[in-house]
Amino acid sequence: MDHLLFIGGLKGRSFKIPAYQKGYRWGDKEVTTLLSDIVDFMEENKDQEEFYSLQPIVVKKSKESKELYNVIDGQQRLTTIFLIVKYLSNTNLFSLDYATRAKSSEFLQNIHKPSLQNESLNIDFHHFKKAYCSIEKFFENKSEDEKQNFLNTLLGCCQVLWHESIDEEKEVFVRLNSGKIPLAEAENIKALFLAQPKGAQTEREVEKRAKKWYEAEKEARNEGDFIYCVLERIEAKDIMEEVEEVEPNKEGAKVKKIKKYSLSDDLQRIRVYLKAIVPSTEKCTLFDYFYTKYKNKEMAEEWSKLEKAIDNLKGFASRKEKNGKKEDKQIFHYLGFLVQRGFPISELYAVWNLHKKKNEFAAELLNTIKTNMRSAIDKMDELSYSNTGDRLNLFALLLLFNIEYSIEKNFGYFQFNRFVLEQWSLEHIYAQNSESVVSKKELEHLDEAKQQEIIDWLKEIRKHLDEGKLKTNIDNFFKKPPSLEKFARTLEKRRLLDDIDDAFLADEDLHGLQNLTLLDKNSNSALGNLIFKNKQAAIAKLDDEQKLIPIGTREVFRKEFSKEKRETSIFTKKDQEDYLEEMKKYLHKVAPDGHSEEEQ
Repeated sequence: MDHLLFIGGLKGRSFKIPAYQKGYRWGDKEVTTLLSDIVDFMEENKDQEEFYSLQPIVVKKSKESKELYNVIDGQQRLTTIFLIVKYLSNTNLFSLDYATRAKSSEFLQNIHKPSLQNESLNIDFHHFKKAYCSIEKFFENKSEDEKQNFLNTLLGCCQVLWHESIDEEKEVFVRLNSGKIPLAEAENIKALFLAQPKGAQTEREVEKRAKKWYEAEKEARNEGDFIYCVLERIEAKDIMEEVEEVEPNKEGAKVKKIKKYSLSDDLQRIRVYLKAIVPSTEKCTLFDYFYTKYKNKEMAEEWSKLEKAIDNLKGFASRKEKNGKKEDKQIFHYLGFLVQRGFPISELYAVWNLHKKKNEFAAELLNTIKTNMRSAIDKMDELSYSNTGDRLNLFALLLLFNIEYSIEKNFGYFQFNRFVLEQWSLEHIYAQNSESVVSKKELEHLDEAKQQEIIDWLKEIRKHLDEGKLKTNIDNFFKKPPSLEKFARTLEKRRLLDDIDDAFLADEDLHGLQNLTLLDKNSNSALGNLIFKNKQAAIAKLDDEQKLIPIGTREVFRKEFSKEKRETSIFTKKDQEDYLEEMKKYLHKVAPDGHSEEEQ
């Protein structure tokens, strides 16, 4: 539950600082900065028609009493506010007690009476006293009227964002203080937007803004962060993994464990819209940018920009299955692709603000992709998975192919959220290395099923090979197939597996774009050690189960791009050539001139 609360509204409340928190540590600098900021606000707002927003106070109602709040975050500010009011009015605005500091409440209440204080009792008392002395020093040359005006401003014009948590308080504290909840920045910016001149009209405006903020956050999270993942590049650390157990349909079958991925709940999705309206040339933090606007009384203009950004970007990143125009689909896909390529949302949104026509915006996004991908497209024949530095471009080319193919074939909207959360990666379509079929440890204990799998794999490899020593070696192996007991020994004696592995490493065609596709993390792990026909069956099964299979991956395993359908159970060199030709057809639409144009 979030709302703005005047400092005066803290009157009579009881707060407890739990044992898991560190003690009070604000020094002269922090205390004086807070006091000076409020004085600056007073000078700029002499008619007292505006509010000054302090950072959030995060609390949870105590189980001990409904009137007692445990402070999760904000104890330094809260303690300092108590000391300021104590100095200016000699009253206790609220009660404050440190769980691990005996008599802390008594010390704070009597801090103005030197004879009753023994600050050497513990280190917190020492810091309380130092902060109180800083407050005394700040006001020592100010008149009683100035002090009273300051107190009136603090109580009646200064607000905190009051955040009452429903989660386990210690867990929230740990997450806040480990940087996992960007609460301070996003919520502080929210407080700046909600801090406006007094009056009935303004109250309605504040409610309207709070509602807009909440709805934007909620909608960005809908459908597994569908909108958010189009607009924001996600870091791996923010992807949460959980294992769900599914009871089997058949009696006696094992419980199936399924890994599911989601985006951390702690991320505030609203930040992507805030980032969109901050010029990419700005090097300061988001809060510093908006705080400067707040000080310059420009928040109304910034709110107008934010509202438009929310409406526009939400529209661009949403599905439009009905009445959707081609340009809507292009904007959705090109925007998502460029975000994945690392383009800041502020730069991309600036392009929209420059044109404000969808057809022009779509064209400009495509031009940006052309410029960004030109080199990779022109050199696609030279890129190799075996070169680690090429993998990023290979990945981008396959993603772009899937996107262009989806747009052209009207396959619906690309699911960037699942693409990101399920962590798609590069997968070899046809894998020739022996470790993908049998490990050296498995060779020592072969059974008939594994023996047959190796035989099928050798037959598949033979069909890929040109005439030569390796093909002859495989033929000789099959002329007199060894028994199960002698199978592994014969393989080793002929060095068959080693020769195949050497050929796999040396054959760059097997590491080029023509033999690569995209698969999610789980499927990649499950399919990586299967021969092509078994991969085909596994992909078909996943598709039947309505698992997300990239359209390009699904089609290549169905051999939809192959012109000859004779060898349906293996992925031949001719299949690779046809697949690459199909990809070039779509990728050259992005970069049609120069080297690419000659190949069309």
